[in-house]
Amino acid sequence: MKNTSLILVAILGLLLPLASTRAQSLAKIDMIKTLDEIPPPPASAADAYSKATCNDSRCMVAALFKAYEEDVQSARKQWEKLNPAQARQVDSNKRLASALGAAQGKSKKEQLEIAGKNLPGVNKKALTLAEVLQDPESAKRIAAMSEDEKLAYMQSILNPPSNPVVDQDKGMATTMQSFQQRMIHDPAFAAAWKKKTPAEQDAYIHEQASKNGTDWKGMSARSRQRAAASAPKDTSSSTGTTSDSHDLVSFDDDPKSSTGSPASQLKQQSDAAMQALLGFKISTDKVAARIDVIIDAAPSKQDSARMMHDRELKAKAKRIGVAVIHDEPGYHAIRLKSVTDEIAEVNAALAGVASAFNRDKQQLDHICTGYNTSLMQARYGETLTTPEDQSLLTPFAQTQIRAMGYMDQMEVALKEIYPRVAYLEIQKATIEKETFGKYEELMVKGEGDD
Repeated sequence: MKNTSLILVAILGLLLPLASTRAQSLAKIDMIKTLDEIPPPPASAADAYSKATCNDSRCMVAALFKAYEEDVQSARKQWEKLNPAQARQVDSNKRLASALGAAQGKSKKEQLEIAGKNLPGVNKKALTLAEVLQDPESAKRIAAMSEDEKLAYMQSILNPPSNPVVDQDKGMATTMQSFQQRMIHDPAFAAAWKKKTPAEQDAYIHEQASKNGTDWKGMSARSRQRAAASAPKDTSSSTGTTSDSHDLVSFDDDPKSSTGSPASQLKQQSDAAMQALLGFKISTDKVAARIDVIIDAAPSKQDSARMMHDRELKAKAKRIGVAVIHDEPGYHAIRLKSVTDEIAEVNAALAGVASAFNRDKQQLDHICTGYNTSLMQARYGETLTTPEDQSLLTPFAQTQIRAMGYMDQMEVALKEIYPRVAYLEIQKATIEKETFGKYEELMVKGEGDD
C-alpha cells in the first residue's frame, strides 16, 4: 500500500475506536428507585446480624443487595448496546474500511473522494479531516492526544456547530470561521469546549460574535422568518441540516432566552447533572473503610492483651513457686472483652457511616432526580428519532453511568462491611457459650497445694 493511502487509514484509526469504545445506549432504569434499593448501613452489629444469613464460619448478605444488583446488571447490558446513531457510524466505518483496498495506488484526490463517499453527509468534513492528517505536525499532535481530546477534536471537525442563518451575518460568519480554526488547531481549546455547558457555549459565541459586529436583531428576524416557513411539526430541514432547536446559538432578540426542543432541554439537564457529578465527592466508602480498620486491628489488640496476661501469670507462677499456671477462664475473659469492645467501637463508627451514606444519597438524589424524570418522560430516548437527537444518546448514557458508578461505590462498601459486622455477633455468642469445668478446678487446686 502506498503512503498516500495512509490518509484513509488515519481516518479509520480515529473513527473506529471512538465508535467502539463509546458504544452506549440509554438504560431503561429508574436511577432514584435503584438508589433507594441500596440497603442503608446497619445501625449496629446486632442489626447487621438480624439482616444476614449466618453459620458458624461466616455471614452472607447476597439477598439483601439482590434487588439493586439485578437492576444495575440490567442497565449494564443495555449500556453495552449500540444506539441508532452509533450503529449508523459503525456501518459507515465498515464501508470506509472496505474502501481502503480500492484506494491502494490511487492519487491523493481520488482517496479524498473515496473518504467523502464513504462518510455520508459529511463529505466536506471528511476532506477537511484528511487534509489535516496529511500535515506531519498535526498528525503528531493528534497522536499525543488523550481519548477525550481526540473525541473533542473529531467532533469539532465532523460535527461542528452550524446554523443556516449564520452565513448571512458577516460578524457571525467571521466568529464561526475563527471558532472552527481554533477547534482544529488548538486541541486544548477543543477539549475544554466539550466540557462547557450549553449556556457557557452560547455565552462564548455571543461574546465573540458581538465583538465581530453581529447584527442580533437582523439574525432574529431571519430566524423567525425561517421558522415561519417550516411546517409546525418539522424539526429539521429536508437536507438534513439542524433546526433552530439544535443550533449552538439562539437568535432571539434577547440572546439569553431560548425555549429549546425536548432533546436540547434533555441535553441541558444531562450536562448539568454531569457537571455536578464531576464535582461530587463520595464519602460512604471512605468512612466505611474505618469499620475494616477496627475489625482488622482487633486480633492484634487481643494478642497484646494475651501477652500481658501471660507475663502476669509467669510472674505469679514464679512468686508462688510453680512451673506454670493454666488460666483458661482468664483467656476466655480476654476474648469476650476483646469482641465486646470491638462491637462497641464498630457500633460507634457505624453512626458515621450512616451519616455519610445519607449525605451521599441526598446529594445524588438532588443531582439526578430532574434528569431521571425527564429520561422517563422521553421513554429513555424513544422519542428522539432524528439523527441529530440520536447523536445525543451516548452522552445521555454516560451521565447515567457516572451517577450509577457512585451508587456502586456506596453499595460495594456496604456489602463488604455488612457480613463482617454481622459475624461479630457470631463470635461473641461462641465465646459466651464456652465452658471450662475441670480446667478452672485444676488451676484453683494447684494454687492451693502450693
